[in-house]
Amino acid sequence: MKTEFFKTIYESALKETQITPKKDTPYYKLAGEILEMALAYRDDGITFLNSGDRVNAHAAFCYGFGWLDFGIGSGLINGNIPKCRIPVFSEDMPKHLTDHLSEKTTRYFRMLTEACDSVESSPDKESPLHSFTEKIYALSMDSVFLGDAYLKKDEKVNALAHFSYGYGWLDAAVRAGLFKITDKRELFTV
Repeated sequence: MKTEFFKTIYESALKETQITPKKDTPYYKLAGEILEMALAYRDDGITFLNSGDRVNAHAAFCYGFGWLDFGIGSGLINGNIPKCRIPVFSEDMPKHLTDHLSEKTTRYFRMLTEACDSVESSPDKESPLHSFTEKIYALSMDSVFLGDAYLKKDEKVNALAHFSYGYGWLDAAVRAGLFKITDKRELFTV
């Protein structure tokens, strides 16, 4: 799949969403912030794409989808998450963006790994939110492992997709208060 087509899927998913909690509640405000982040990263991705920066566009769409899917998965936003959100992307980044892709992919690998090491679950073990945080943490770590596997095959477009998507989920969960930051606060958008 090409980044441009993934953008179309992302835009379509955003159009189908709506906030589920009642207005004037903390969860409504939280859902609004999550949707706002998903929309902002869509807009950033389009701006990057229009300027020829396909690397940052690709990362923005995948990261934003992580935020959106967190909102859907948490029940704060209506929508559907397919069994496999991150497809296999074609490794067709223009040659002049090779160094940029390598730098960004390596940096996101480091950042997601450090982010996973910098949080701990907030909800009590008896809370239904505790098992949800465990799933989010597992998804984020799976994103590290899948991205690393692609990186070892020199498939940086796919590696960056997994690092960005997993990071979006984890960052949104931190914003939602499901994880507390134990180190490197600068890695999160709180």
